[in-house]
Amino acid sequence: MGVALDKISKLKVVSFDWEETDEHDIGMIAEEVAKIIPEAVWYSEGKITGLKPLTLIAVLVKAIQEIQESK
Repeated sequence: MGVALDKISKLKVVSFDWEETDEHDIGMIAEEVAKIIPEAVWYSEGKITGLKPLTLIAVLVKAIQEIQESK
């Protein structure tokens, strides 16, 4: 398994309800992502503030390339 594919396979997708709006959503917990792909989260004053979608997309593309290369 390639490096990117290994990282992607460790990510956990969760469903949740936003406290402010009670709206249902699906996503990832930034603190958990930071343990696997630290470059994929935003930090402000040393605290995690959110996910970097473009960085996650880049890792996903690399994982797909690794799958294609292994065929």
